[in-house]
Amino acid sequence: MKRMKLKSVKPVTVKSENLPDVLTIDQLAQFLQCKRRAIYNLTRSRAQASETRLPVLRLPVGIRFLKPSVLAWMARAESQ
Repeated sequence: MKRMKLKSVKPVTVKSENLPDVLTIDQLAQFLQCKRRAIYNLTRSRAQASETRLPVLRLPVGIRFLKPSVLAWMARAESQ
């Protein structure tokens, strides 16, 4: 699997309890302290096992992320 390079971004501390239940890509990128492109790459199904893919809701208005799903995904990624 190809590793993504994350450019340094200005650190912003966002606590998970301050996040809404449904996140936009900008909110998730700020929480994970990465670029939007990195989030898009993590949601792609090509060349990624379903366990490592970031869970996403694809809606007509854009993609959204459920906070409990994102936190569970982070916990799984941390334990691997």
